[in-house]
Parts: sequence; structure tokens; C-alpha cells
Amino acid sequence: MQAEAMIRQAARMLATMYCVCTQPAHSTIETLEVVPPLSFALFCIQYPEECEEQPDRRITNFQSRGQRWRELNQINSTVNVAIVPKKQVASQLDHDWQIFPFDGNCSDYAVTKRHLLLRAGWPSSSLLLAEVIIRASGEHHFVLLAREGRSVFVLDNLSTIVIELNEALDKYVLVRTESDRAPRLWVRTLAAFLVARLGSRSQRAAFAGCALSRRRCLAAWGQAPTQSRPPQAINISK
Repeated sequence: MQAEAMIRQAARMLATMYCVCTQPAHSTIETLEVVPPLSFALFCIQYPEECEEQPDRRITNFQSRGQRWRELNQINSTVNVAIVPKKQVASQLDHDWQIFPFDGNCSDYAVTKRHLLLRAGWPSSSLLLAEVIIRASGEHHFVLLAREGRSVFVLDNLSTIVIELNEALDKYVLVRTESDRAPRLWVRTLAAFLVARLGSRSQRAAFAGCALSRRRCLAAWGQAPTQSRPPQAINISK
């Protein structure tokens, strides 16, 4: 047991060094890279293939959008049922992310769903792990974001159905997500995920600098709070 504890401690030290040493010296408006979660670094040591860039291997035809929507919902519900939720105290003490454990916490659900979608041919750039804060409780939580076309969907172990990101922002504040450019990097916002759809440099600056309030973010983009929001109208957490 003592040897195992020493090995785990050494792995955590290596993961910490990885988190610090692989980050850039500065970040731009478009990227805003941040240190990834320590548990994610440990996960990449245990499952290195899950943290490599993977291309899109899906078949594309006129029926593909509906099929992918059903696929997201099927995988979300299947994993939610297959993994037994850990008790609150045990979940808080567990920093090891596992694929298909018998019981697990929110991060185990998220990485398992991502694993299944990668095996189904989805590209890594469309499957981003995300850390959020639950507005109602203030708790930190992990979900999986899946991009399909111009939409971004949220796969969550607390929800039986997949919902769009703009709807999920009523419940969550985004803290940091994987970068779509490199699976091992994390970003403070979804800027790197959505910047290709934004317009001028001034618009990008307004997007990157908008405040925590979703109402103010929408106002910066000329969106009325009562109108239907596009997926890119997101919150930014400092």
C-alpha cells in the first residue's frame, strides 16, 4: 500500500509539472489558455490515446444531423444509467478520472461519453470537456460539449436529455474547457471554439471581455435577453 501511495504521489507531481510546463507564456484574446485540471493531466497519463487529436471519421449525408442528435442522446442516457453515482463525500475526494467505472462522479461520466463518441468517429475538436459552476449551488461540475454544425450541445449526468449550450447557460457558468485546437490544452472561454464564426477584431475583443452577467454579454452583441440566443452567446468566468 505504501509503494502504491508513493507511485500515485509521483504521478501527481509529474502531472503538476505537465500542467505548468506545457502552458504558453502568454495568451491572446482568441485563445486565453489556462492550466488544465490536475485530474485531467493524470487522466492523460493513464489514457494517453484519449488526449490525442483525432480526425472526423463519420459518414456525412442528408440524414446525418438527425442521426447524430439521436446518437448524442443515446450515449448520454446509456452512460448516465451504466455508471452508479458516487456519494457526495467520496466524489469530492476522488481525483482520478476513469472510463466506465462501476461508480463515478461527473468527470467520469463526461470522459466516458467522450470516449464512446470518439470511437464512433466524432473528431476530438468537436468533443470538449468543460468545467462549469452550477448557478443554484455554486458547485463545480464537469460536462461534455459536443459541436454539431453551428450548434453546441451539453451532455450532462444530471440531465436525461441533451440540451443546447445556450439553454444550459441558464443553469451553468462556464469556467474552462478543452481547446478544440489541441485536446491537451484548456481555455478560459469558448473563444477558440467559436472565434471562426465571429466578425471583426473589435467584435472578438468585445466577446472576450464581456462580463459575468449573461444579460450584459447579450447586450454587447445587440441581443435582447428575451430573444433566442445563439450558442456563441456565452458567459465568461474570471
